[in-house]
Amino acid sequence: MRMRRLSSVLRNGLARLARVRQAPRGQSLTEYVLVLAVISIATAGAVALMGTALFNLWSAVGSQLTSVVQSLPFP
Repeated sequence: MRMRRLSSVLRNGLARLARVRQAPRGQSLTEYVLVLAVISIATAGAVALMGTALFNLWSAVGSQLTSVVQSLPFP
């Protein structure tokens, strides 16, 4: 009895999986996930590149401000 029930549950689960896989809605969801993954990877790459550039920019600004402050004639 248990084996029949397990077999029935397994068969029903596989049938549901096949229907979801063949449904257009499932394909649309897969496409959205892939687009989201590409956008996420592109965003992470842009942040990595911009992060280095921004760090270099702020370092240059800090160096210039330090040299300007040191050249001021304070008593």
